[in-house]
Amino acid sequence: MSYKIIFSVIIFMILNCSLVFAKSVNKTISITFDDAPRWSGSYLSGPDRAKKIVDALAKFNVQAAFFVNSKKITTNERRARVKLYDDSGHIIANHSHSHFDFNKTSSKAYIKDFETAHYQLKDYKNFKKWYRFPFLREGNTREKVDSFRSALSQFGYFNGYVTINNYDWYMESQFQKAIKSGDKIDMSLMKKYYVDTLYEAVEYYRAQSVKDSGREVAHVLLLHENDVAALFLPYLLLKLQTEGWKLVTPQKAFEDRIAKFQASHVFPFNPGRVMEIAHSKGKTKGLWHETCNEKFLDKKFNSEVLKIVN
Repeated sequence: MSYKIIFSVIIFMILNCSLVFAKSVNKTISITFDDAPRWSGSYLSGPDRAKKIVDALAKFNVQAAFFVNSKKITTNERRARVKLYDDSGHIIANHSHSHFDFNKTSSKAYIKDFETAHYQLKDYKNFKKWYRFPFLREGNTREKVDSFRSALSQFGYFNGYVTINNYDWYMESQFQKAIKSGDKIDMSLMKKYYVDTLYEAVEYYRAQSVKDSGREVAHVLLLHENDVAALFLPYLLLKLQTEGWKLVTPQKAFEDRIAKFQASHVFPFNPGRVMEIAHSKGKTKGLWHETCNEKFLDKKFNSEVLKIVN
């Protein structure tokens, strides 16, 4: 065998071993949904949406967390939706009663709203004392940040942070607007747009977390209980698995060391735990990935889904 052939075989083996290693590193991610139970009826009914989400999670043997706005549980249908998530073994957690923007709300009113949600949600069998801030806004003054951290501590609550921020809620609005306008939606293109866009965010925040921590951290993906999640969640979960991600429970993800981090900086608009840590190390730009930019998403949606050439 010539040296050229031997050299080629060695290079081939190295490349393949590198690929196997890249796929097998300890990448873990959990799935969480905000704003349950959201409005329904534009494309999927509430029951259809819930069933699709639950079925997708069951197919991949995934336990998710649903952060619930208790004020939205106003009808039998919405109540049944939250009950289905609970009965299916998923975590029910606190996303406030009224979905107030803390930047525009006094500490006293915000804390009272949080307490109202607690008492309305605490009897679900899979309820956990986790709180996720609406809009991820944890207060725009030192007084607000400190007063609410104190309230969480007094109630024995944990901050249900996210590590992977994105605008899936805006992709939902793009989809619903196009349907309402009578635009022809190729669902295969919509699926690809949804999965690829979210996965771009996953890899962006993963790269930053590895840079700052020197290791793979356990990630918490932010999604919303909406139609695009119901329609395309199976493909997103498959993409994650194909790329070597292990789907873990939110409880497992929240056991990561980064759960103990508390930002000293006051963020009027919080970028998520990974970028809080990056900011503490001096990063001031790129705290939000471009998938958190509406203009970027409009351009991407128009070109990739509607096939509109500018």
